[in-house]
Amino acid sequence: MWTRSEAETEAESDAEPKAEAKAEAEVEAEAKTKTKAKAKAKAEAKAKTKTQVKAKVKARAKARAKAQLRLKLNL
Repeated sequence: MWTRSEAETEAESDAEPKAEAKAEAEVEAEAKTKTKAKAKAKAEAKAKTKTQVKAKVKARAKARAKAQLRLKLNL
């Protein structure tokens, strides 16, 4: 039979890898969360830029159509 100190030492040695694995998993989860947040922010910025570009293109097309209509009516 083991003495109390041997049993405690055994339990501690078993708990160390589990604690390390848990801490490592937490660090990885946090890194993934940060990466996802960065990717989401980047995608939102890209979508916003796309929307702005589309709006500018639409405005240019509308202005061009108005100018052509004015020219047509003046002739």
